[in-house]
Amino acid sequence: MTTPEDDLRARLRAQEAEIQTLRARLDAAAVLADSSERLRSLLDTAPNFILTLETDGRITFINRTDPHMTPAQVVGTSMLDWVPAADRPRLASALALIAAGGPVMTLELGGRGAHGEPTYFITRIGPLARDGRVVGLVAVATDISERVLAEQALHESEARLRSAAESLPFAFWVRDSDGRMVLQNRISLAAWGDQRGRGVGDLGLPDDLLAIARDNLARVMAGEVVDCEVALGDGAARRHVRAIMAPVRDAGAIRGVLGVDIDLTEQRRLEEQLFQAAKEESIGRLAGGVAHDFNNLLTSVLGHTELASRALPTAAPVQDHLRRVIESARRGAALTQQLLAFARKQVIHPRAIDLNLLLRQTGELLPVLLGEDIALALQLDPGLHPVVIDPVQAEQIVMNLAANARDAMPGGGRLHITTANVVIGADDARARPGLAAGAHVRVTIADSGSGMPPEVLARVFEPFFTTKPVGRGTGLGLATCYGIIRQNRGHIAAASGASGGSVFTIHLPAAPGTPTAPPTTTVTARPGRGHETILLVEDDAAIRDLLGDALVGQGYTVLIAADGEEALERIHTWGRSIDLLVTDVVMPRLGGHELARRLRAERPGLKILFASGYPGEPTAPAPGTASIAKPFTPTELAARVRQMLGG
Repeated sequence: MTTPEDDLRARLRAQEAEIQTLRARLDAAAVLADSSERLRSLLDTAPNFILTLETDGRITFINRTDPHMTPAQVVGTSMLDWVPAADRPRLASALALIAAGGPVMTLELGGRGAHGEPTYFITRIGPLARDGRVVGLVAVATDISERVLAEQALHESEARLRSAAESLPFAFWVRDSDGRMVLQNRISLAAWGDQRGRGVGDLGLPDDLLAIARDNLARVMAGEVVDCEVALGDGAARRHVRAIMAPVRDAGAIRGVLGVDIDLTEQRRLEEQLFQAAKEESIGRLAGGVAHDFNNLLTSVLGHTELASRALPTAAPVQDHLRRVIESARRGAALTQQLLAFARKQVIHPRAIDLNLLLRQTGELLPVLLGEDIALALQLDPGLHPVVIDPVQAEQIVMNLAANARDAMPGGGRLHITTANVVIGADDARARPGLAAGAHVRVTIADSGSGMPPEVLARVFEPFFTTKPVGRGTGLGLATCYGIIRQNRGHIAAASGASGGSVFTIHLPAAPGTPTAPPTTTVTARPGRGHETILLVEDDAAIRDLLGDALVGQGYTVLIAADGEEALERIHTWGRSIDLLVTDVVMPRLGGHELARRLRAERPGLKILFASGYPGEPTAPAPGTASIAKPFTPTELAARVRQMLGG
């Protein structure tokens, strides 16, 4: 039996238990509140965006947002709404897979800010489970916009750099600090092949150039800027390259080498052609000056020798010596013509000719020149186009090349001459200086001789260059051919094989129409005597006296002057008519052309005969005018004078 005290004690114990329970619950609530507050602080200070989602992707919670937005603007929307359209299929597929119990997935997704600007995130998405069942999703997104935008800027910068490099008209490349190639533009790839990842030793350079290249790279890595020019290859494949290299710096440290290779091959070729042209022009001026003086001397020698021969009996023993003097003077005149041909200053009479006919006619004389131990073969195109050239010059080319071939075959051999019609394209024309594109006639002269080494082949057309012994050649034969062909807008090239033999290939522009018939040569008797008045103007005293005596001896009245000014004085003092003016072209004070112009103004019907030892300035054709080139004999002058005066 319980007492009231026992009941009271029991109720007190029950109340204490309830108090303890309540206290425990209060403590638990306090802990929970504290934990919730800590979780809220953690979520608020987390650098990532933390979201909870429904399984369909609807956002139920977000810890923070863009500063310009509030969570209320995000909660309730679909996560799919915040990614670009291109990323939505991939995100929807991932959400569905995770909601179905799939694994945690990491996606790189785009996004958009409050103002629509692009953003980028690494997003890790996993299931939110309760009692073993997926009731939602949780996502943690890390903003990587700064990194992605920096990478995009870097890619764009690299693209611009590559575009700029590809636009350069020369090779561009970059090597790292170890000398390995890391970047090449298309021109560099074409020139060197793909060298990316390779060192300078893989360029295939000869040992001497490889040593220079390595030294240059070392200098650049030490901080220098190197500018150099190198020659690569040999012969026709030889290239001239200018290389400019500079260090690539990063934060003050040298990280590699940037370089450009500029191909100077065409520039050097043009410079060489310009140098050659200037050299030819200088030699041409020298040749013209020498020819002028030499022709005056030869005119005097021929004239006095002829007069001496006339004054002596035909059977006189000295006549043989005089004939030898005349022959030597004629050979000197031929040498002068070679000088003028090289200088392209000789008087020529070009016309359309049939080269096949000329080669057949010349071929009848060549066996005498070549000798019995050299076989001659002609292979001529029957439909060959005509070419415009002075026939004498054309024959001179053939004879000079044949003589050169003969000297290359002292033990006998074969000389093969062929002709053909060809069409020169624009590229081939550029490779042959002085030659225009279009229809041409090609003449090939090939011998079976000893051939020429490269050092001789490179100089074969230079004037006065010869490999023959002293007294066996002047070195003007091939130079003369070169000058004549260039004068006629053609091209000549020499080649020689390793097995011997030389080939000279000539191209001349084809001419329309048909070739003209060769002129006929008539032999005239010694010119008759005259009675007319002649004004003779010549600055060389020896020639002036010689020609004056010769013309007086033919019955003419001769007025003599040393230059144009004196000639005007003489004719005004004379006061009577004159029938012919014979004048040198190049004279001090007043030259022959100006003298003729002034006298023609006073005496319109005056006949004029120009004489010059320097026919680089041909007389313009005009009625009543003619020309005679020095050297000439008194008989030749008298014949030309008589021809002009009639009779």
